[in-house]
Parts: sequence; C-alpha cells; structure tokens
Amino acid sequence: MSASDPSAILGVITGAVGAVTGAAGCVLGYLGYRRGSRHDVMETELRMLKEEVELPIRSRALKELIARAKQSRVRVQAAVGSAKSGAVAQFNAEADADLAELDSLWFSDADLKVLHTEPTNLDAISAQLLARAHGARVRFAQLEKKYEGALAEDERMREHIRRSMEQKSSRTPHQE
Repeated sequence: MSASDPSAILGVITGAVGAVTGAAGCVLGYLGYRRGSRHDVMETELRMLKEEVELPIRSRALKELIARAKQSRVRVQAAVGSAKSGAVAQFNAEADADLAELDSLWFSDADLKVLHTEPTNLDAISAQLLARAHGARVRFAQLEKKYEGALAEDERMREHIRRSMEQKSSRTPHQE
C-alpha cells in the first residue's frame, strides 16, 4: 500500500469522520440525558403542584357532601319519627369520623415545606407524597360514593313518604 493509494486515504478519512461523529454523539447523548432528567423533575413538580391545588378543593366539596347527607338523613328520619334512633346516631358518628379523616388525607403544611425547600431528596419525597395523593383520591372516591348513595337512599325514602301521604289523603273523604 502506497501513500497515494485511494482506498487507504478513503479509510483514514472515514475513520476520522467516524471518530468525530462518535464523540459528537456522546456529547449530544449526555446533553439529551440531562435535559430529560430536568424534564422529569419539572413534570414531577407539576404533578405535585396539581395535587396541592386539587386535593383541598375535593376535600372541601366532600365535606359539603357529608354535611348535606347528615342533614338529609336527620330530616328523613324525623319525617318517619325516628330522628333520635340509634341508626341516625351511628350515621352521624360515621360522618363525623369521615370528616375528621379528610383533614389527614392530603398534604400538611410540613409536607409541602419539605417539598419546596429540600430539592436534594426530591425524588423520594415526591414519590411518597404522590403515593399519599393517590391514596387520598381513592379514599375521596370511596367517601363520595358512600355519601352520594346515602343521599340517593334518603331521596327514595322521601318518595316513599310522599306516596304514602298521597295514598292516605286520597282515602279520606274531603269535606267541602
């Protein structure tokens, strides 16, 4: 092989281009990895901020639902003459316990302070808080179903009372 051999020159040029391309690919890959990591951190922070806003709103709405269900249950049971029954007392006790539980389900101020001031351990803290947020959403859904069901049951009882009252009024002769 001589120095003027075209295949040797082509091999050297191809090798140099390959070395430069490999080095550039390595640098670009590293930059892409860092950008992806920053994107993941930003996405996690965004999810946490979303939970931070959404959970208190759902908690307030659920508290209102429970209050309506308690009021509805007392009124319906009063209409049938059992407002002071053990079933009403048990329903109210369960509702009060569920109301107390709501405040412990979402993030405390201490949780949020740690999240916003300790970025060094963000992954572990975020994972714990996101797991708690998921648990809170699941529990909120269970409680919503429970108290919406109680309201629906009370509405069925109201309808039954209305029908009974209508039947009674149609049986008695009206005086004019």
